[in-house]
Amino acid sequence: MPKILIADQDRASAETLRAQITGISDEISVMQTDSSNEALDLFERTKPDVVFINIALNGANGLVVARQMTHMSVNTKIYILTEYDYFSYVQEAITIGVKEYILKPILPDKLHRILDQNFPGLNKKTIHKTNSDRKKVAYMDDGLQRGYASRTDVIFFNDDYQTELVHELQFMDFTEARREGHMIFNRFYDITDDVDTYREILLELFVVINRCIKNVFGKSTKFSMLANLSNLFKSTDKETLLTAACEQFDTAMNRMEEEKLMEADELKLRVFNYLNRNTAYDMSLNSLAENMGVSATYLSRKYKEWTGNTFSEYITNHRMNAAKTLLLTTQETVKAIGAKVGYPDSNYFCRVFKKKTGQSPQYYRLVNS
Repeated sequence: MPKILIADQDRASAETLRAQITGISDEISVMQTDSSNEALDLFERTKPDVVFINIALNGANGLVVARQMTHMSVNTKIYILTEYDYFSYVQEAITIGVKEYILKPILPDKLHRILDQNFPGLNKKTIHKTNSDRKKVAYMDDGLQRGYASRTDVIFFNDDYQTELVHELQFMDFTEARREGHMIFNRFYDITDDVDTYREILLELFVVINRCIKNVFGKSTKFSMLANLSNLFKSTDKETLLTAACEQFDTAMNRMEEEKLMEADELKLRVFNYLNRNTAYDMSLNSLAENMGVSATYLSRKYKEWTGNTFSEYITNHRMNAAKTLLLTTQETVKAIGAKVGYPDSNYFCRVFKKKTGQSPQYYRLVNS
């Protein structure tokens, strides 16, 4: 019987991969561990045909373990799993002599190819597809030949839903993001009547949505749509699959919302500490946002939430207070004071000053000196 060893610190991810493999064929013996020491012990005792090993393991680094395995057996095919596309990791994996470096998760088509390469003639479970299913899936697969990243991209990246989801995430509206996510999953419900095909589509949707989230938040989020997908592989009908996908998405959105709320509290402290320490009159929203490492749009919205005022109002009030002090404590001209606090056009400075105080700069100096 073919033997596969999965070594991964992330147990949920390992269980998901195990469920994928056993869902394809009953003829494969699958072993699983999260420990580097146990991985080496299992490898030596069972001599697996294929090893899927994550770089992150309890104990030694997965690359170190993979190197030892290649010395113990030249026949075993080793696949490095990771969530990180780091050149240094890829380079080290190549020098070790592993079969392939794979970004998690392994999509169904990819896993089928790996099993076919290593176990030719493997008896797979039969998947019954209707002619309608074949036509719909063939249409999506045809899109792959035109350069799309996955079947779902053919429709999803030309769809208003993706734009809406990205928009809601940019504005941290997680309630609307949940609604958009559910609409996306429902949109693909009628593409096929086959449970396994729908499962593959949902998994690919998760990959696409995860990419959208990474594009919006970059490395600032620890969130992943791809954690703990085991419920998708336990479901045996489309309705249960749809429910599991929506629940997975909602749980992920809840975690992300909590993460962003904590980040927002931290950002608020950083912003006000910075503003208290820096009194430059030429400060702008863009420069502050860049300094804080967030987008100007996001910072503008958060500042309004915190203070009830726009950031431009803060800058104007800051400049006017400085102008008042200079008018009363120096003999500089109105034009020089305006330029000093950020208004090189003296006429514009006078208009803004009068709008804020009800007095011209000259009159303010006269009556308050």
